[in-house]
Amino acid sequence: MKLKLNPYLGFNDTFLLIIGIPLVGVLVPLIFFGVSGSKVFENPGYFLGSIVYTAFYWFGDRFTFIYLRKKFPDIKDYKKRVGITLVLIVIYTLTFCQFGILFINPMMDKGSIPELVQVSATNYNVASLVSSITVGALYESIYLLYLWRNQLIESERLKKENLRSQLETLKSQVNPHFLFNSLNTLASVIPENQELAVDFVQKLSKVYRYVLEIRDKELVTLDEELECINAFAFLLKIRFGENVTIDIDTEDQSGGKYIVPLSLQMLIENAIKHNIVSKKRPLTIQISNGKNESLLVSNNIQLKTDEGTSTKTGLDNIKKRYNILTGREVEVFVTRDYFRVSLPLITPEVI
Repeated sequence: MKLKLNPYLGFNDTFLLIIGIPLVGVLVPLIFFGVSGSKVFENPGYFLGSIVYTAFYWFGDRFTFIYLRKKFPDIKDYKKRVGITLVLIVIYTLTFCQFGILFINPMMDKGSIPELVQVSATNYNVASLVSSITVGALYESIYLLYLWRNQLIESERLKKENLRSQLETLKSQVNPHFLFNSLNTLASVIPENQELAVDFVQKLSKVYRYVLEIRDKELVTLDEELECINAFAFLLKIRFGENVTIDIDTEDQSGGKYIVPLSLQMLIENAIKHNIVSKKRPLTIQISNGKNESLLVSNNIQLKTDEGTSTKTGLDNIKKRYNILTGREVEVFVTRDYFRVSLPLITPEVI
């Protein structure tokens, strides 16, 4: 049976009470009063009295711990709580000692406790204080460990909530920005080729259905992402004709791998946004297998003249989402002729 934890102690001390009180009750006479071990069985009444005495100051100290922790529950109140606890334990223990001395010594004088040892007031005080402070230190150490553990758990929870909030903020930036252009393209296609316009609407619908389906997902399979990209590539082909080419070759490692959703679409959009796309200067985007289980997205560089105003929001978004979800880095390689981004492929065990 699992014992219920006492939040003001940091643990359930039932077993500690059952074992600790008798143990301390027996050890105190042996250590502090010079009673030999052989007397334990010869004079059980003496040790039973010591155990009862120990139980009184133990439960009194325990009440003090619980009361002060209700008053000062935070770990930041540690010094204040320990200071007040120490003062109250000393006052309570020494006060209780006086009753013990008044009760036990007359019994010795009358011979009710035969030939054990004459216990002085100093011995009583020292033994009781050492025992109380030792018990108090044990309880306080366990409680501090409990608070520290809870603080770590809470810190980790807040960290995860913060990361989740960041992720939701980043995901809200992922909404495709090509709807306006796609509708303009559709408007121009309808009068010229209605059959092509139907295909265009179907592919556009497929892309947006995918966006809606994955909006609550942190990761998707590479196959799902590539299926969306094929539809997306069709839309771009209608819009730009032969001016944009998208080559996809990932057959060797597409199965069973995961990727951050819409990361490929954002990289393609970035390539088109920042580079010249024309008949004389066509843009080629390649999606292929990279090293160490990664996906390589590359395009030839032919930057627009206003490229200096780029905020690189899309690429930063992908980097942050990968970092939050997997801790892995998105690598970027830039040469004079090519811009390449390496996206780590994620195995199910990492998720």
